[in-house]
Amino acid sequence: MNRNLSDLQFRHYDLPGNQHMIAVSNSNFSKRGVGGLTWSKDTGDVTGVSVDTPHQRRGIATQMWTMARNYDPPPRHSADRTDEGDAFARSTGDPVPRNVNRR
Repeated sequence: MNRNLSDLQFRHYDLPGNQHMIAVSNSNFSKRGVGGLTWSKDTGDVTGVSVDTPHQRRGIATQMWTMARNYDPPPRHSADRTDEGDAFARSTGDPVPRNVNRR
């Protein structure tokens, strides 16, 4: 997937509570939030991934994941995932723990 994401800005933030965050916003004047990825600085476990519905299926979550791999610790998939999170986790090619929400 090689999609043009030049209309977006990706930034890393250190959050309170010992969290990393990659935040994505529009590059236009509004700087409206488009998505984010948060993970623990202690364990690397992902605590949240989101992309606004109009921006989904553009590779934004994949780009956030790729960028996040440059930080210590890099993110790792949580065992507690939604169906959408499960599909995303499998798409990254990284190890995916068994989903505790699946029976």
